[in-house]
Amino acid sequence: WNPGKATNPTAVGIVTRCITEHEKDHLDDIDCPKIWCYGFATRPAFKSGKNPNAEECSAYKVELNCLQSGLIDCGSDLQCITEVEAEMNFVIGERTKRNCPP
Repeated sequence: WNPGKATNPTAVGIVTRCITEHEKDHLDDIDCPKIWCYGFATRPAFKSGKNPNAEECSAYKVELNCLQSGLIDCGSDLQCITEVEAEMNFVIGERTKRNCPP
C-alpha cells in the first residue's frame, strides 16, 4: 500500500503505522497465511460469519484512533499535521460511506 498521499517523512511514518494497524485488525477476519502473488499482497475472503462492512468499520476505527494519537509526533511541523489530517479525513469519509457506528 501507499501511505495515502503523505510525502512528509514523519507523516509517512505515522500513516504507514496506522495503515498497518488497520490491516492487523483484519487478522482474525481471514485465514492466514496471506497469499502473495507477483509481489502484491492479496487478502483471502473474509471468514464465514464475518460481516465485511462491519470488519472494515472496525479496522477504520483502529486506523483513525492511531492517526489521532500519532498526530502529536508531528510536533509543530505544519506539513506533517496537514498530511496526517488529510489521511484522517479520508478515513472519516470511508467510515461515513460505510455507515459505521461512532
